[in-house]
Amino acid sequence: MNIIVNFADENGQLQDLACSTKETKSESDVKKKYGVIDFADMAYSCYIFEIGRVLMSFMKDLPGLDPRYLVGYFLSGYLRHRKLSKEELDLLPDCINGVLCQCIVIGDRDFRKHPKDANLRTKIEFAWSQLYKVKSVSLQDFHDIWGSILQQDGIHEQSLVHDDIQSDIRTQNTDVIV
Repeated sequence: MNIIVNFADENGQLQDLACSTKETKSESDVKKKYGVIDFADMAYSCYIFEIGRVLMSFMKDLPGLDPRYLVGYFLSGYLRHRKLSKEELDLLPDCINGVLCQCIVIGDRDFRKHPKDANLRTKIEFAWSQLYKVKSVSLQDFHDIWGSILQQDGIHEQSLVHDDIQSDIRTQNTDVIV
């Protein structure tokens, strides 16, 4: 958890946003405090990136299942409840890769702080292996596999995919507090 504080000095000038919470300045030096408590999960992202995050979690839970098929099985249920645009489907492998890269970078940072933590090393190695698997598959191969899984489930991919990405963005229900 990070506590980010911005404060105004005696002249009313705002100081740096990420000041240390362990500073020894007296309380009388700070005229106004503006703060945000960041639990390292404050972000606004599109649903498709969140789907990538869900799929990465499934990859961890089902390591023996090929990611190409895992995505297809997930889409077979997901597309029954919410349509995705062609652009979103095309971006899905990149979103999965982005989440895996995020896992690698954050895991590496944490591993540098705790080099004896074998669990962190395992997570990083897993993310790398999944990243290689996803990157080795062409977008067309993904679509072919997804399409065959959807067809087996009696779902026609085209009927569940809409073309207007803008209408999808306008209708998203977000929980962003401004």
